[in-house]
Amino acid sequence: MIAIFDSGGANIASVQFALERLNARSILTTDAAIIRDAERVILPGVGAAPVAMDILSKANLVEVIHSLT
Repeated sequence: MIAIFDSGGANIASVQFALERLNARSILTTDAAIIRDAERVILPGVGAAPVAMDILSKANLVEVIHSLT
């Protein structure tokens, strides 16, 4: 399962459709448990890093993401 961080970005649907075309299972989420358990995690947000980081911080996911590396 691929977790796609729900950063509210406009390109999230494109990411989901691309994964569907590859027959990859994915879920759009901000749930820390799902992100930790995912086989892969995608953090979409081309050109919107400050906004994505703000959303990660508000969702208490910064440390979760750091723990994955």
